[in-house]
Amino acid sequence: SKCCYRRKVGEKLRQVFQPKKYKKIGIYGRGNHTKQLIRMLKREGWIPAELFVIDSNIEESGQLFEGFPVLNIREVALNTELVVLSSFLYEREMYENAIKYLPKQICIKTIYQDEVREICWEWVNNV
Repeated sequence: SKCCYRRKVGEKLRQVFQPKKYKKIGIYGRGNHTKQLIRMLKREGWIPAELFVIDSNIEESGQLFEGFPVLNIREVALNTELVVLSSFLYEREMYENAIKYLPKQICIKTIYQDEVREICWEWVNNV
């Protein structure tokens, strides 16, 4: 059912973002998934002290996505604690980029595996 599914997604995202643990988080990906993910984080009150969005192709800084700064993957600061890959289709490619360009101590997490492969955001966010 929808409410059961919504709870399952919520639990999974709570495990990924660990709301009270991480202060500085990057979300890698600038698509609809990220837009919906940020909506949910706001609704749940899980926005960390610093949140930013990562795009491998962005050239100039100063852009915003959903109100948060967008950085090139090569500009991610050393004090970033967690980067979450926010794409179902490009997860493997993004993971390879993350391993290649991010500072080694940053924790990298994926969302789309296990029982929640493709998050149906319409159900989760009740658009």
